[in-house]
Amino acid sequence: MKKFGLFTMLLLLMLTSCQDDECKTSKEVFQYDPVYKTLEEIEKPEIKVDISRAIKNPGKVYYIGNTLFVSEIGEGVHIIDNTDKSNPVPLSFLEIPGNIDVSFRGNSLIADSYFNILFIDISDLDNPVVTSSINDIKKQYYHFDKEKEAYIVDYTLSKVHRDLPCNHPFFSNPNRYYYDDVSVYSNVKDGNVFNDVFTEGGFSPNTSGGSPGVAGSNSSFALVGDYFYFIHRSEVEVYNITDVDSPIFSHGFTVDWNIETLFPYEDKLFIGGRTGMYIYDNSDPSEPVYLSEFNHARACDPVFVVGKTAYVTLSSGTRCQNFNNQLDVIDISNILAPVLIESYPMYRPKGLSIYDNTLFLCDDKAGLKIFDVSDNTMIKENKLSAIKGHTFIEVIHTSPTEIMVIGPDGIFQYDVSDNSNPKLLSQMNIED
Repeated sequence: MKKFGLFTMLLLLMLTSCQDDECKTSKEVFQYDPVYKTLEEIEKPEIKVDISRAIKNPGKVYYIGNTLFVSEIGEGVHIIDNTDKSNPVPLSFLEIPGNIDVSFRGNSLIADSYFNILFIDISDLDNPVVTSSINDIKKQYYHFDKEKEAYIVDYTLSKVHRDLPCNHPFFSNPNRYYYDDVSVYSNVKDGNVFNDVFTEGGFSPNTSGGSPGVAGSNSSFALVGDYFYFIHRSEVEVYNITDVDSPIFSHGFTVDWNIETLFPYEDKLFIGGRTGMYIYDNSDPSEPVYLSEFNHARACDPVFVVGKTAYVTLSSGTRCQNFNNQLDVIDISNILAPVLIESYPMYRPKGLSIYDNTLFLCDDKAGLKIFDVSDNTMIKENKLSAIKGHTFIEVIHTSPTEIMVIGPDGIFQYDVSDNSNPKLLSQMNIED
């Protein structure tokens, strides 16, 4: 009996194994296909002007004079004449492969391109010229394929049918992605995909004051007099750009591995990171000196400073890996010992701007919220108005009474001379 029972168990195991091997199904899944570029293609990108095109995926913004520069993530920069805020006129599109952030100095557009920063003379818009560059920035973020002798700089998304065995870990999960032997674990929310890529080896690539113009609070670039700052991993690099045709390295200093935003204010530099706000003495802009920091829960962290108060938004999300959504108001009257005044819960706050005791805060799908901040202990009670119905991630002032708000729904401009009743001036839609 014992022998018979053992034989029966073995037979059942064999049958089960055969069934698992034969169990398959064809499913429609998402697939990421890598985009390759050689080092020469990256270091000598083809920069050219094209006719204006629809905005599809806006990134960072920079506003100077009556001209608006809007990054089209990974592709280039939209140049828009905003002389008449009720009727902005697209002028052209400057193709800059791998672009995310922008700034401006003299006649030069400053723009990143994969792991380089380019200084592009656009005094003649029909003939842009790269006059200089800062190279090898963020180079370590890109995976180098030795067989192809090229870097993976992007991924294209497509839907394909794949035959999956029943025992495949993705068999029952439709929100999984594939790239050859790489599994892209994805979280699909509201049409947006936030992903990290893993291989068996654990490879995880990131595919992520004194200025004459206005940059958004999410900017990783800053201009202070003749000095250009940018975030490089855990460091801030400082270059003297008195001559933009020949930027000269001045200073580099380590802050923290998770820094994201730069906000120069008076003689200080405020650096926003995922775990805190860092404050540096910037009276000598060639060499900022650490003063203090204010630590908070892990979160994305734009900073805006006015007078003796810093306003910091903490936002949740897959990239930020936290669950805090709030506005922190911080007393910096003692710059060596910042103190929290109050935290205010929000939906998912992003960019912000302040003018004349009025706070304009982008709260993602909850819209733009406008508060009187003359009493920082009563901000929630002093809400003036809100603009709802759109998702907003960044706001800048284009004049004391006019704002520009940017998000995946478009670029909107409002007259806020009456903060309790914002009036729409214009809207530039995002094309799907």
